[in-house]
Amino acid sequence: MTTSDIARPHRIRLLKVLRDVVAIFVLTFLWGFAVSVASNLAPQARLFLAARVIGTFAILVLGFAASGILSPEKRWRHLSLVAAGLWIVGVMHAVIAGGNTSRSAGLPFLIAIATGIGGGLSVLVKRKPNKAPHPTTL
Repeated sequence: MTTSDIARPHRIRLLKVLRDVVAIFVLTFLWGFAVSVASNLAPQARLFLAARVIGTFAILVLGFAASGILSPEKRWRHLSLVAAGLWIVGVMHAVIAGGNTSRSAGLPFLIAIATGIGGGLSVLVKRKPNKAPHPTTL
């Protein structure tokens, strides 16, 4: 451990947050694209809408779980920054793509629920590392 580590304990790394935002966004975008292409080939629109919503939610949960596993030290702060970044990117995508921005109104709730579930799963998989061993008494 160096003196610079002592001066800046557990600083959130912006590049790690951006990495996770981009990874989760790209995966959800690709899933939405794949479902949209498939829905044009078949007439069951409701089935594809359900597949898109359920698949997107599953990707969000797994993405937040992976993000929490990769950043166990300040997990919840990191996940909240990833969630905020993902919401901003999602709204920007809706505006740039000319889509319906009113659909983005429910996005914070979906992201918050996925963050909680994914973060909880990441705690179950990888707990926060202990810095110093606990002293034992005899």
